[in-house]
Amino acid sequence: MLFRSQKTTAGQAPEYLVVGLGNPGSQYECTRHNAGFIAMDIMAEKLGFDIKRLKFKGLIGDTVIDGHRVAFLKPSTFMNLSGESVRDAMQFYKIPVEKLLVICDDISLAPGRLRIRRKGSAGGHNGLKNIIYLLGRDDFARVKLGVGEKPHPDYDLADWVLSRFTAQEWAAVTARFDDVCNAVELAAKSHRHTLVRNYQSLPVITADRGRLTQVIMNIVGNAIKYTPDGGRIEISGGAGSDTVWLEVSDNGIGIPAKDRAHVFERFYRVDKARSRESGGTGLGLSIASEIIAQHNGTLSLVDRDGPGTTFRITLPIWQPAEEVPDDETAE
Repeated sequence: MLFRSQKTTAGQAPEYLVVGLGNPGSQYECTRHNAGFIAMDIMAEKLGFDIKRLKFKGLIGDTVIDGHRVAFLKPSTFMNLSGESVRDAMQFYKIPVEKLLVICDDISLAPGRLRIRRKGSAGGHNGLKNIIYLLGRDDFARVKLGVGEKPHPDYDLADWVLSRFTAQEWAAVTARFDDVCNAVELAAKSHRHTLVRNYQSLPVITADRGRLTQVIMNIVGNAIKYTPDGGRIEISGGAGSDTVWLEVSDNGIGIPAKDRAHVFERFYRVDKARSRESGGTGLGLSIASEIIAQHNGTLSLVDRDGPGTTFRITLPIWQPAEEVPDDETAE
């Protein structure tokens, strides 16, 4: 996992604010509408800090991620007034909107699905609606956690979002919290870079969503980590007759020619001093390559001129199984 906590520098004010949305009170624990609170609690546990200080009409805690102090806030105002807590914290710490990340539930996504947006409307979510109203803008990042659609159109929406997950749904939702953690880390890093997406809709593939996300997060995380401030990172994609490809390119420090043939070897580190500083073990790309191979694909380092690095993932396009005729109709 990319996400790592570091000790806080005394007197350092938070640079980022991560907000998990939910409703306070034991009667709302583990309900669909509290997916944001659940994500915050799991992140705090993984990182070894507490979200317990009463401030800004909510509970707040903080830690340091990649050298940046990040505050984690759980508003206690109830969902419809979440913006009051968020606004007060941002004003107090003088945090700009581009360094705000909100985590919330989304009933349009199946449990276990994630959607990451840099900006956008509230989409019918009352917590987001209040934040947008009080900030006067909607250009802040948000991670939406799928909690499932209503079982039928006549089901009361309030009853649905305040219901609890089934055991199967709970397993699907909590399995994605590492990806939520990674999204928080990437948000803390990527403000210093230009991120470009250059792809349209791609063909359907058959894959383990969680494992494939792990690979992409690893590659994008490396691109951010080893590209100097102000750099450019591009994610592009396309398809051939029977394969789909995704490339992550950066204009960073690149990989020396002598090391390129070894980057997918276990425990091989291109820059040992840099790896020690960032916690690298030399396993990330090796594991990523193995995951892609398990999907009958390839992970490769693309030769290119000039500075920077490009990694390419190639996977087979899903093909429907051929129908086998019954014996009665077979020729």
